[in-house]
Amino acid sequence: MNSKKNNMLAHYSPLPANILPAVKNVRDSLLDNRSLYENELKQLLNQEEKVFDSQRASELVNALLKDFENDADDISPNTWASIVNNWRIFDEWCKKTGVNALPASVPTFINFLDDKAKMYKPNSLQVYRWAVHTMHLAAGLPSPTEAVKVKFKMKGIKAKKAASGEMTTQATAFREIHLNALDELMGASDKLIDVRDLALMTMAYETLLRESELARIEFKHIDYQSDGRAVIMIPFTKTNQSGENDTAMISSKALTILDKYMSMAGLDESEISEKYNDEGNAQPNYIFKKLLKSGKLDTNFYTPLSGYSIDKIFNKAHKLLKLHKYSLIRNSKPWSGHSARVGACQDLLAAGYSPLEVQQSGRWSSIDMVYRYGRVILASESAMAKARNK
Repeated sequence: MNSKKNNMLAHYSPLPANILPAVKNVRDSLLDNRSLYENELKQLLNQEEKVFDSQRASELVNALLKDFENDADDISPNTWASIVNNWRIFDEWCKKTGVNALPASVPTFINFLDDKAKMYKPNSLQVYRWAVHTMHLAAGLPSPTEAVKVKFKMKGIKAKKAASGEMTTQATAFREIHLNALDELMGASDKLIDVRDLALMTMAYETLLRESELARIEFKHIDYQSDGRAVIMIPFTKTNQSGENDTAMISSKALTILDKYMSMAGLDESEISEKYNDEGNAQPNYIFKKLLKSGKLDTNFYTPLSGYSIDKIFNKAHKLLKLHKYSLIRNSKPWSGHSARVGACQDLLAAGYSPLEVQQSGRWSSIDMVYRYGRVILASESAMAKARNK
């Protein structure tokens, strides 16, 4: 088991007792230990308080949490980190207020929402709700997050924030006009950092990749085509965890910038071929690598660029346009690593592609995100907007 994941969970979860599940009949013998623990705990929770065996219930809860911990390697690292970090926030809040976190009561969770709503947006509260729900399910306990009162509370918080003008914000759009302007400013640069950053932003825009997906693209994921373009194989995405690769096409222009980056960085065929460690295991060979203070590539860097590093690249590019092409970004907030995804979505809608086609290009599981990112574009295409613009 991944020790890093284990340590994160051990921060708040006691070690379980070494207990065996109760097997009472043939049906029970067909079940796994987790199902047996859950069934026994459910029976205990239905008992009257005066005969309730709290010690046995505690043993079962701890055993179920340990089972959940043992399955951590089957959960994506980002999902696991989100569960643990958001649960820890709830757990610490419960300790400060002197209430139980596991199991938590419905009033406890509602009070938590009221407190956090003072500082956080509904989307953040929804993530807390998901983490608390997940941990209660993992422990075999009824979740306080599914109560009708909690659902009404969430709707009420969202309505109050909307009424007060506190709307859900999204990343500032990084659109094709911005990319073209940056190509003019950075394309002829003899600095490796400029060419790397331009290649990264171009690929981000053309593929609509999320930050974490972009950072994890390796040289082996490029499938060059005879027409001068290339297909990027995306082995793992937020919405596709089936094991089957998603794909995205990049243009010949994007490949030209990528080739220049590889040439300036000294990434010849030997450097981009698959690497192996002393144990014979393949080492990741990410396309976009860290640069040393000297401006040269850190070829021993086997960790993907962080979201913070990608945000810095886009933020720096925004400052560059502010200095040389201010009219293009007048009054706009700095870009982040997610900005290219938002901007590409808007450009595709503006070009006349349907929301469904855009959803497929961006690999969104729901078309709702397309409508959210493209609401300004879609508003301009509404019947009334067209009628009044005649």
